[in-house]
Amino acid sequence: MRRLFIAAALLLPAGALAQERNVTWTITLDEANKIIKKLGESPWNEVNPLLQKLISQANAQLVPSPKTGEEKGEK
Repeated sequence: MRRLFIAAALLLPAGALAQERNVTWTITLDEANKIIKKLGESPWNEVNPLLQKLISQANAQLVPSPKTGEEKGEK
């Protein structure tokens, strides 16, 4: 089964240190598409930067490599 790794910024709760941290999830391509679809139903100005980041990272993993024609991240 194909898996997709997504790194996203995790904002700490109010009162915690005001810093961004990265988190990595392992989800299927179908799950990623569901998340993107649901985010697309939210107000565009609130989710567009996140959608672009998720799509860009997913494409970087799924676009075939020019040298081998294989998907990136798969061995």
